[in-house]
Amino acid sequence: TGLEPDPREKLLNIITEQDQEIGDAVRRLMVVWEDVPHIDDRGMQQALRTIDSGKLALALHGAAEPIIEKVRGNISERARDMLDEEVTLLSKPKKKDIQKAREDFLDALREMHNKGDLDFTDR
Repeated sequence: TGLEPDPREKLLNIITEQDQEIGDAVRRLMVVWEDVPHIDDRGMQQALRTIDSGKLALALHGAAEPIIEKVRGNISERARDMLDEEVTLLSKPKKKDIQKAREDFLDALREMHNKGDLDFTDR
């Protein structure tokens, strides 16, 4: 976002005080799946440490190539091998399972963003 963390947090708190549901929705929209390729590498690496390879493989199932490249470019060779193995184990995952895995990953990114620990390169 264009706001520094303190003013952003103040504004979000005001919105949330008025309407909790809208405040929560705004917070969720501050980091969405399509933002993944634009997250700085340091933040991406930190977030990727919080998700296991099975859930990550599920989240990346059917993802756009820039998202896959961003993730694969920010994990070790060993982690890429584990991710590739998990991908081969996936048969035909349910859409809701893919979405849940993506939301879990996004939740880690959102938490970092809320703390001011997530930067974007070029949105």
